[in-house]
Amino acid sequence: MKSNYINILGINFFNGQIKEVIKTLKADGLLIAPSDPGLDSIEADSTYYQSLLKADIVIADSG
Repeated sequence: MKSNYINILGINFFNGQIKEVIKTLKADGLLIAPSDPGLDSIEADSTYYQSLLKADIVIADSG
């Protein structure tokens, strides 16, 4: 399943099928959509960065 990810800033952004997202969320998975300002501050906010690394699915924010 790692082939369905694109690594940006050390964070694995999901790049796969919606059915995989639904399956993960139904199994109590955590989905995060970090905003641009949040990503801009990850060097200074290690707690936020670690939460992104630990999330089951990270997707790009549409904004």
